[in-house]
Amino acid sequence: MPRTNQLLALVALASLTTACTSPYEADVTPAPGVNMEAAEEAGPSIEPSRLINIVGELTGPQGEQIETAWVCLNASDICARVQADGGFDLRGIEHGTSELLQVTAPGYVPLAVPVGGMRNQIIDLEMVPDKTGMADSAQGAVRFVNRTMYGTETWPDEDAKWSLRDRESFRAEIASGSDPTIEGLAPGLYVAEVNYQAPASLCDTSSGWRTESPTLVVVPVVPGHITVIERTCLVIMN
Repeated sequence: MPRTNQLLALVALASLTTACTSPYEADVTPAPGVNMEAAEEAGPSIEPSRLINIVGELTGPQGEQIETAWVCLNASDICARVQADGGFDLRGIEHGTSELLQVTAPGYVPLAVPVGGMRNQIIDLEMVPDKTGMADSAQGAVRFVNRTMYGTETWPDEDAKWSLRDRESFRAEIASGSDPTIEGLAPGLYVAEVNYQAPASLCDTSSGWRTESPTLVVVPVVPGHITVIERTCLVIMN
């Protein structure tokens, strides 16, 4: 994300707005999130009529389907209800913008998923039951999902290591393993850097606002949400 967009996003984050409400479930209202309308891509001109789609699968920690869940584009009326098989299909996202998806379901911790709208994307997500009342917390958390792909098979990447830095104090939190979570974070924009031996050209960060560096992403932390950063690296066997 260009520096101009990062500054605009920081301003937007400081003025948290109310996100969309699921159209068929009055009691499923996403918590306040980040309005990224001010953080549109400031790079090369892009055809405004081009739209992208985000598809994926949402499950619980035991692989169970969550049919009461909604996936919404923050501060908009673009929403998709999760189907009985766990799949969702979010269409009509403007190409070339940095956006925040919000995933909500009664009894589960909401998810915040930062995506860069440069291409169609496939994202698999997991929600956890809200046993501690985190959805009402003034703090947020970041979960790093790291995978390795061999051919058509995908495996947890236990060698992955991230550092998460507060943009104001630059205090670093370290997250290692395939699925680590950093909790108790103040709302705001953070910078996450991955330390991994695989060439960056063989890795794809499907969630997380990208920067000019292939190893750095900008991470929004939203109150009462778990922000999901997902990265998959392809391993080429000799």
